[in-house]
Amino acid sequence: MNSRLQSSLPSAADLPASHLAESRLPALDGIRGVAVLMILVFHFWQSMYHLPAAAPLQSHLRFLAGGQTGVDLFFVLSGFLITGILLNAKGTPHFLRNFYVRRAVRILPLYYLVVCGYFAAGWINSGFYETFNKEWWYFPYLQNVGMTFWPHQVGEPGHFWSLGVEEHFYLFWPCLVLLCDERRLPKVLLAIIAAAMGFRLLLIPFVGADNIFWFSPCRLDALALGALLAVVVRRPELAETAHQTCRWTLMILGPTLLVLYPLTSGKGLFVMQTVKYLLVAVAFTALLGTTIGPGRWPWLERFFSTRFLCWCGKYSYAMYVFHPIIYIQITDLLRPNVSLATTHPNLYLACEFPLLLGVVFFVSWASWHLFEKHFLKLKSHFEYAVPHH
Repeated sequence: MNSRLQSSLPSAADLPASHLAESRLPALDGIRGVAVLMILVFHFWQSMYHLPAAAPLQSHLRFLAGGQTGVDLFFVLSGFLITGILLNAKGTPHFLRNFYVRRAVRILPLYYLVVCGYFAAGWINSGFYETFNKEWWYFPYLQNVGMTFWPHQVGEPGHFWSLGVEEHFYLFWPCLVLLCDERRLPKVLLAIIAAAMGFRLLLIPFVGADNIFWFSPCRLDALALGALLAVVVRRPELAETAHQTCRWTLMILGPTLLVLYPLTSGKGLFVMQTVKYLLVAVAFTALLGTTIGPGRWPWLERFFSTRFLCWCGKYSYAMYVFHPIIYIQITDLLRPNVSLATTHPNLYLACEFPLLLGVVFFVSWASWHLFEKHFLKLKSHFEYAVPHH
């Protein structure tokens, strides 16, 4: 995004709360960019396991484990944006049809391109039945269900679990918004947040503390918190209180999680596995609430509106989809064949990571311009009608 275009886009302070979700705010793109960069960093940190010489460095960089919460940030942002769009379009002609079609042309083409690619590659290498037996989960978006209860029966791409959660959210959320008025909706959202905690408590003894990570009902609190923010900021009598609450929550909970998360991550602690997803989602909701709207922190909005973060936000879907594939292919090629990887692993990794990022950026940019944007043109045939007030 060039500076001239960015300066022509509206600021969060210039818009009424009801239009925050449907407007192309640079700060929201930037938050999406931060989320995907966190995940890219986390998966690179994870990949150090496969380079034994890098074990000391990985231990020193344990705080990078917090990068996996980029998925939670995506969920909160999705809950906020999708709920705002649905509330604005509610009551207009064909709003459900338009919503589902617009989501489909954004998500499905690239998703099924990659899923079919994995299926074809596996079929060539291992045979039809064995491959289909593990890949069929992805075609109806049930991969995260399989990974929760039958993890050894699900093949790759495993990182698509979060796309399963998002798709389940897209399927039922419009119906929820349609059935609930804006006075009743916050109560329903609070009930969903409590239910997600309940699901985690119930399932941990049966599937383990790690496997609840994948299951859609266990992750609904992040989506519902984003949705709750979208509802609250639309109500003038609650908006200012909401922004003040977000500011104080971020100042208190943010530093606390920065300290606690690296200390507890990966240890399978029952209490943390139950509450950490909620705490992280609350912190990210507070971050979103202090970035947009009249009660925002201007410096935070400026940070998320930077050109690089907005660029990453624009291409974040392809970046998320392709980065593990690129990581595996390049690291499998380089690490066994470059002596620097074993003699000076820290220097090697300092060179490898920018290379991986560069390839991810290029592939994602190419995916957008050569493939994705041609499907997105179909959105123009399914525009939301302007609601009558």
